[in-house]
Amino acid sequence: MNKWLIAAIIIALFVSGCTSDTSNDEETCSDTITYSNWTECNNSGMQSRIQTSYNCTANSTSVLSEFQNCTTPCVTDWVCGEWSGCNTNSNQTRYCYDKKFCSTNVNKPIDSKTCTFVNPCTNITAGILLSKCDSLVYNDVSYCNSLSSRVDECISYYAVTRNNLTACDLAEDSFIRNSCKAEVLLDTDYCDILVPANRSNCYDLVDTRLYELALLNKVISYCTDIIDNSTRENCMDSSNYISYTTFKTSLSECSDYTYNQNIVSYQTIRACYVYHITNSNVANCSTLPSFMVDDCNAMLLNNLTYCYDKTGVSRDWCLANMAYYVGDTNYCRDAASEDNCLYTLGYWFNEVDYCLKISDASKKNSCITSYVTFCQSNFNNCYPYNYCNLLTSDDDCVFNRVENIYYYGNEGWN
Repeated sequence: MNKWLIAAIIIALFVSGCTSDTSNDEETCSDTITYSNWTECNNSGMQSRIQTSYNCTANSTSVLSEFQNCTTPCVTDWVCGEWSGCNTNSNQTRYCYDKKFCSTNVNKPIDSKTCTFVNPCTNITAGILLSKCDSLVYNDVSYCNSLSSRVDECISYYAVTRNNLTACDLAEDSFIRNSCKAEVLLDTDYCDILVPANRSNCYDLVDTRLYELALLNKVISYCTDIIDNSTRENCMDSSNYISYTTFKTSLSECSDYTYNQNIVSYQTIRACYVYHITNSNVANCSTLPSFMVDDCNAMLLNNLTYCYDKTGVSRDWCLANMAYYVGDTNYCRDAASEDNCLYTLGYWFNEVDYCLKISDASKKNSCITSYVTFCQSNFNNCYPYNYCNLLTSDDDCVFNRVENIYYYGNEGWN
C-alpha cells in the first residue's frame, strides 16, 4: 500500500476524533418556564400559583405569582327541626335546611319516616263528637254517615272547620245547608234564602263565626262585619285580647285594658302587671293602677298585710299573686277560698299543675277545662301531657285537643 495513503488515513482519523471531543465540551442553553400547583380556593374566591422563569442569555431566574378567580367548594351544614306528629298516612316529617345554602342535597338527613298513627279520637265515646272528631282528623266527611241521627250537624261542622263549601251541599236540611254556606263564605245572602223565621238564627251563626275568626287571627276587621250590635261591640273589645304569655314583651301592653271593660279584660290586666312585677320590671308600685298598688306592695315589700286587709275575691287574687311571685301555693291557704286562689293560679297564670291541687272535684274539673280551653283559643303550646284524663268527663277535652292540633295547627299540644 502507498505509504502516503496510509498516512492520510491516520491523519483523517485523528482529526475526526478531535472534532468530536470539542463538540461535547459545548452546552446547549434554552429559556424555561415552570408552574407550581394552584392553591386551594380561599374565602374571597381567589387562588394562586407560582411561575418560575429562567432566561438563558442573561443567566437569571425570576419568580412571579399568578392569580385567578375560583369557586369555593360548598360544604353542606344541615340543621333539622323537630319531627311532626304522626299523620293519618303513618308518616311524619321534619324540615331540614342547609345553613350554607349549597343548592345540593348531599348528606341531607332524612326528613320523612314511617310511624304508627294513633287516632286521638279513640277515647271519645259520644257518637256525634266522635264522628266530628274522626272527620276532622282524617279530613273526610264520610265519617258523619256512620251516625243514626244528627248527620247534617256533623256535615256542617266538618264543612265549616275545613272551609269546604262543597261539603255543605251534602246536608239534607235546608237551614243547615244554607247556614253552612253562609258560615264558610261569611255571606248572609245564604241566610236570606231561608224562611223568615230561620234567618235570624243563620245571622247569629255567621256573627259567631266572625267573632271566632277575629279572636283566632287577631284581626279586628272581622268584627266590623258582625250584624248584632252587642256581639260586634264585644268582638271589638275582645279581638285585641292578648294572652298572658305575650305579656313578656312590654309592661306598656298591660295598659291596653281598662278596669271598666269586661271581667276577662280586668283579670287579664292584673295577670299582666303581676308578670312584670315578678320579673322585676316594676320599680315603683305607685306607677300602677290603683287596684294593683296593694298587690304590688305585698309582693315587692314581702308584706302580706296588704293582702290580709282585703276580703273576698280581692283577697284571693292578692294571695294568688303572692303565691305566683314566690312560687309557693301555701299562700292560698289563707285566702277567702283556697280553691279559688288555686284556680286563679291554674288558669290566669297558665299553670295547670295548680289546678290539680284543688280539693273540690267540680272546681278542679272546671279549672283544667278552662286551662284546656284557654290553650286552644290562644294557640298556646300547652304541656305535652294529656290532662284530659284527669277530668270527670274528658270527651270535650279530647275533642278540643284534636281541634287544636288538626284545625288550629298547633302541634305543640300533643
